[in-house]
Amino acid sequence: MLIKPDFFDSFTCRASRCRHTCCAGWEIVVDPDTERLYESLLSGDERSRLIRTPDGLLLCREGERCGFLNPDGLCELILSHGEDSLCDICREHPRFYSYSDDGGICEAGVGLCCEEAARLWLEADPRFISEDDSEDAGDEELKLLDSQAEQLRLALDGELPGIGAEYGELRELYGRLETLEPLVFSDTAPVLPDSARRLAAYYIYRWYFEYPRTAVLFAAANCVMTAALGGDFIDSARRLSCEVEYDPDNTAMLMESLPAIFSAKK
Repeated sequence: MLIKPDFFDSFTCRASRCRHTCCAGWEIVVDPDTERLYESLLSGDERSRLIRTPDGLLLCREGERCGFLNPDGLCELILSHGEDSLCDICREHPRFYSYSDDGGICEAGVGLCCEEAARLWLEADPRFISEDDSEDAGDEELKLLDSQAEQLRLALDGELPGIGAEYGELRELYGRLETLEPLVFSDTAPVLPDSARRLAAYYIYRWYFEYPRTAVLFAAANCVMTAALGGDFIDSARRLSCEVEYDPDNTAMLMESLPAIFSAKK
């Protein structure tokens, strides 16, 4: 069974219109199949832009800019060779796929680190569609899916674990994250905008299969800390997502630490 938001298939990159390119700042690893393709497809000048390391081929190191990103914010690999020349990471990003333990259910989506994805998730309540697949979901998988659906309903109704006196502890916890950019949170607990409901739904959707006991806490905490960044809420959601979802150590640390700060209402 495949589940996805109704905008998943129509999602397109904003390319040169994007204010926060995904082609810089991240380590981008080229998969082995694409590495072999590049040996025959790319010119000598193009191959010189690739980064060879003992662990494999890179398009970009953390904190740097991809050598194929031109001044107009467009990918020269696509311009010269078409989208089929992209490595797996570049082709799929920011799409994600979450699987139930037995693989009978796959939940697909687009991650908030992308500004267009953030807009799609937060400007309107999400609507999920399902498609039958060759794998049949078992009873336990369907029970987990039903539990997630209830948590999504509660989130979109604005029912999440409250943060009051715990905000100081939460602020201290998020201050310990290893981040690519500084995150400065407000001194006092913020007021959540209405779109925080949709942000909570996103986190529950993305993380419930992997962390069914703490995904709701993760969602509630991230809503509060997104608002605590101030500024435009959609952009703040993008910024926080980059740090808490795309660094596995940060994700694991928060999932482990949050139950000690407050408990979710099951």
